[in-house]
Formats: sequence, structure tokens, C-alpha cells
Amino acid sequence: MGSNQGVVGVSTEPGSAADEAGFRAGDVILEVDGLPVNSVRQVFRAITTAEAKYVIIRIDRFIPAVKSKVFSATHSQLL
Repeated sequence: MGSNQGVVGVSTEPGSAADEAGFRAGDVILEVDGLPVNSVRQVFRAITTAEAKYVIIRIDRFIPAVKSKVFSATHSQLL
């Protein structure tokens, strides 16, 4: 993802459509109904002017790497 693509969600209101759809703080909204978005205004415009009851929102979700201690073993001991 490039640095000027998408809109980062800061939070979701409990019980809102975004909350019910599973959006999380930090999700990056990339598209609304196939239209690229780069500002909150574009997101709201795409949602509020949609003719359909539902819109498809494409997101990128950053999932941080996890560090964990693992017992050092030979390859055969791990299998």
C-alpha cells in the first residue's frame, strides 16, 4: 500500500454499522464499492450517494507480528 492510499479508521462507535461489520481502529479503508478513497469526505460521499442498500468496503488491516519463545530443538525433534 502506498503512503497516499486509503483512510485510516481511528475508532468505531459501539453499535454503529462499522462496528457491526467488524471494522477496527487502525483499519485502512481503500475502496468503497470499487472506488478508491483517500479522504474521509470521499468515504462519506461514496457511502451516502450509493444507490444500493449495502456498500462493499475494501480494507487493509495491519496485523502486527508476534514474538514468542520456542524451545530450541533439532529439526527431527520438532516433527
